[in-house]
Amino acid sequence: MKKSIFLFSLILLCFAFSNKAHAQMFQNTNAACESINLLTTSASVACKYFNPNVTNYFYSGADFTGDAFTDCVAVTTSTTAPQASVLLNRGTSAVSCASGSGDQFQAPINYNIGVIGTSDTMATVTAGPIAHSYNASPAPNSDFAVPETGLGAPKDLYTANSIAGGGFGVSPITPSIVTWNTTATQLAFSNDVAEKNAALFDCDGDGNLDEVIVVRDTGGSGSFTLNVSLNEGSGLTAVAAATVFDTHISSVAANAPVASVAIGNFSGSSLPEVAVSIDDGTTGVVQVCVNDSTVGTCHLTCPNTPTINLNNFHASNIDPNPTSIVAGDFNGDGNTDIAVNAPNQRSPGIDFFFGDGSGAFPTHTFVTAMSLNSAAANNTVPRVLTTGCFNNDNNVDVATTVDGISSQSVGVITTDSSNTQTVTQLSFGAAVTDVEGIDAADFDGQGGDDIIALANTGNVVTGFVFMNAIENIVANAGADITSATNVVQLTGTCAMNPADATAVFAPTWTIVSPATGGTLTNATTLTPTLTTTTDGIYTVRLTCRSRCKDTATDTVTVTTATVNNLLLEGDGRLGHPGCMLNPLAPFSISGMLMMFSGLGILWSFRRQKK
Repeated sequence: MKKSIFLFSLILLCFAFSNKAHAQMFQNTNAACESINLLTTSASVACKYFNPNVTNYFYSGADFTGDAFTDCVAVTTSTTAPQASVLLNRGTSAVSCASGSGDQFQAPINYNIGVIGTSDTMATVTAGPIAHSYNASPAPNSDFAVPETGLGAPKDLYTANSIAGGGFGVSPITPSIVTWNTTATQLAFSNDVAEKNAALFDCDGDGNLDEVIVVRDTGGSGSFTLNVSLNEGSGLTAVAAATVFDTHISSVAANAPVASVAIGNFSGSSLPEVAVSIDDGTTGVVQVCVNDSTVGTCHLTCPNTPTINLNNFHASNIDPNPTSIVAGDFNGDGNTDIAVNAPNQRSPGIDFFFGDGSGAFPTHTFVTAMSLNSAAANNTVPRVLTTGCFNNDNNVDVATTVDGISSQSVGVITTDSSNTQTVTQLSFGAAVTDVEGIDAADFDGQGGDDIIALANTGNVVTGFVFMNAIENIVANAGADITSATNVVQLTGTCAMNPADATAVFAPTWTIVSPATGGTLTNATTLTPTLTTTTDGIYTVRLTCRSRCKDTATDTVTVTTATVNNLLLEGDGRLGHPGCMLNPLAPFSISGMLMMFSGLGILWSFRRQKK
């Protein structure tokens, strides 16, 4: 009986250990792992870019140095002498990140961007390979761009291209400057509650990242404009009749104060589309502008009526005052969904709208602000949203900075296939105010996206880094195989270390070499079949994908030497050419069998005589 109890306890202990990492998505749940002083004024931050070349329109990390580790840039948004803080990733040289300390990033490198108009400021910073095609080989280093905004005209777009060896050279950066708008009455937003008013996306599908900036008409027309600066491969182009593309969005009132953009595929188009949240102080709406899938043409069509009227989902018709919007497949059904913040203090939280793939969003859930920051007694509002992969499923998750009178935090929301949502609260671990920009990417390459959130600490903007602690993904393609047939069954495994039974994997097998002679069937399962037409040595790779975009790989070597080929005349594999066909030849298989049979009979006969 005691032995049984001991074994049962041991099983429970192992089960608890195997699920520990999954229960704690972030090893530093109660405090930020690392804090870095960045800037002296409010800022937006960018660590990733929207890559339409990736399955399901996932984001890719911004890499300024070419070492395959994600870097970040933060840019001031409220000064006439803008400054950028570039955070270069230490990559594999970083030590383990413990609460309160860490060195995933080097000390920030601060650059003066230049001088802009006295009545202007900077808006949202975006990062990605702007000066080169994003799918070039080898992968190009990322650049960053930030639009000038304000009441002056013209309004320029400042692009800083990374240089050979990484980084951006000496300060001040000499940016490439193009005009994104020549109209003084059109204004882009730049404050800490509307950090996402610009985004990179490949509007025309030519392999180059274009930039969209959402602006409003201050002349009283009550319209918004999606201003797209196109990129033909060498950088963003200046405004001209042939290169600028504006789409007007009807607003519910003149001079609506706030708008934010998100990129996704909402209607089934082969090209990325744009969703815009708009607030006029009375009504909050979401407009989805669809792309017509014509490669080489950036053509967005925005509806005259709201795609989603946010007021319909809040009690007593309260305006949710949306200031931030994100997109991704939150429930894993293959369709792009939308999340919009609702910072109105009478009904604060985050609205989730789940898409059906046709541009409609029939299902809605709501996450309350108090669940995002239970330490704040009241007046708790979500500020800026971002997306990432924070747990062990293939669904996109949402993170937000959360602002309360007495407490600030970061809230992480994960959604399962039944639209059930789980909230994790992350504490800054320091006294902060004015929580601002946020972004997420896999900074340490260990699986699961990490988070950087900006907050004010004594009039200094500080970047707080939260490192994810979920398991590493492991691929095992099985032992090497030598086969006498030309049809070979492969068996691989995808797993987490430590083990996690809740993990979801997407396996893919590919033949690495040779280029011809073999084919795979059921290549997206763990048990594919390799069929060869030519004997030889084949290298086959298993790729295990989980957590949206993290992967692990392993290879297996398959050597085929089929029986049929061994019996061919003149192949020279055994004995002399052609002797395999002579049943009496001593070096043929049949001849050898007859010889051994004869020897066995003689041996038996000799024993009988004795």
